[in-house]
Amino acid sequence: MANLRGSRSIFVLCSVCRALLLCILLLFAGCGTSNPPEKRSRDFRSIAQERFGAKAEFSFNGNRTHVICFEQSKPSTEFPLPRTSFFLFDIDSGVIILEESLNGAVSWEDDEHIRIDYVQGIVESSDVKGDHDSSYLFDIRTQQRTRRVNENLPKKL
Repeated sequence: MANLRGSRSIFVLCSVCRALLLCILLLFAGCGTSNPPEKRSRDFRSIAQERFGAKAEFSFNGNRTHVICFEQSKPSTEFPLPRTSFFLFDIDSGVIILEESLNGAVSWEDDEHIRIDYVQGIVESSDVKGDHDSSYLFDIRTQQRTRRVNENLPKKL
């Protein structure tokens, strides 16, 4: 009979230890961060610093939901056209929407469109249509590019 009581004591002790161990594990699991993955992403400033260094510049849209992070090189005798490298960053979701490097410039057209003006390379006379600018709009909601035919009539690419 004494032997039976000893085995019950050990069984109860093991059950208590298991329950205590489970509580400790749950406590540590609950101490983790609760931020969703997109909120843990890096800040646009640190990404721009990494890519462009101290030359990084920032241009926000009117409602400050998106930012263009860019670097524009100065024209030189070796490279007469300014080279612009940029990325468009969605501040709310913490992701890069668009990234390009081109001979030209980038700016906000309005709160939902960026205007990308670029300089074409050598254009053959047979390639010149004369019906569009060397620029396009990028819609930050739909992520679609629209070639600019003139200031009032955009044409899909």
